[in-house]
Amino acid sequence: MTDAIAGDLKARDRDRWLASLYAPERARAGLVTLLALDMELGQVVATTTEPMIGQIRLAWWREALEGLDVGRVPAQPLLAAVAETLVPHDVTGAELAGLEDRWVDLIASDDVPDSHVAGGGLLFALAARLLG
Repeated sequence: MTDAIAGDLKARDRDRWLASLYAPERARAGLVTLLALDMELGQVVATTTEPMIGQIRLAWWREALEGLDVGRVPAQPLLAAVAETLVPHDVTGAELAGLEDRWVDLIASDDVPDSHVAGGGLLFALAARLLG
């Protein structure tokens, strides 16, 4: 499963994939999954033509990520990878759902809001935790 996630990351965001190769082997699958999740949330924003639809799609991700904390894993490959590689390393679905905040304010915005920058801090904090 994580091979497919890594392949998708490699195809869609080669820089992040290359960066993940420098991670220790024990943390690499989790880091790839984390970066792929952030990339997927960003893709929602990039492909949205109607702000309300984009907000609904991001809300689905938020709810699905929060559901991981109570054992609900939707039949979605990236969420299954999150449950497999991040949750066992004490990264909660609620924390990951916070990444949605990073992207939702970019919908229908002409500038980069502070919440997007702050969300980048969360992304790096979670990556640092995985890396130890």
